[in-house]
Amino acid sequence: KKIQFKIFSRFKIFLNKMNEIFLILKKPRVLIALFVFSISTWILEGFVFYQAAYDLNLQSPMTLGFLSYDLFIDSSLPSSPAGVGVFEASVLFAVITLSEDLSVGLSFAIIVHFVQFFSIILMSLVVIIFGKLLFK
Repeated sequence: KKIQFKIFSRFKIFLNKMNEIFLILKKPRVLIALFVFSISTWILEGFVFYQAAYDLNLQSPMTLGFLSYDLFIDSSLPSSPAGVGVFEASVLFAVITLSEDLSVGLSFAIIVHFVQFFSIILMSLVVIIFGKLLFK
C-alpha cells in the first residue's frame, strides 16, 4: 500500500504542475510570445531546408516537397535519441526514390540535421534567458 500511495502522490503532484502550466497559458502575453516563437521556428526550419537543397542543387519543388514530407513523417517513428540515423536514412530513402545522387542526399541530411540541433540549442538558450521575463 505504501508503494501505491507514493505513485498516487507523485501523480497528484504531476497533475498540479500541469494545472500550473495551463494557467500560465491563459495569459495573452504568453500566448502571443509562444505563437511568435513557434512561427519563427518553422520559418527557420523551412529556410534551412530550402538553403541546403539550393546549395546542393536539389532545386526541384518536387524534391523539396517530398524530402520535407518524408522527413517529418519518418521523424515521428520511434528511434534512437534525437533521431540520429533514422533522419539520415529517411533522406537517403527519399533521394533513392527521386533518383538523385546519394552523396548529395547524405550531405543534405547531415547539414540539415546539424543545423536543427544547433537551432534547438540556440532557441533553448533564448527561452532560458527571456523565459524568466515572460513568465513573471
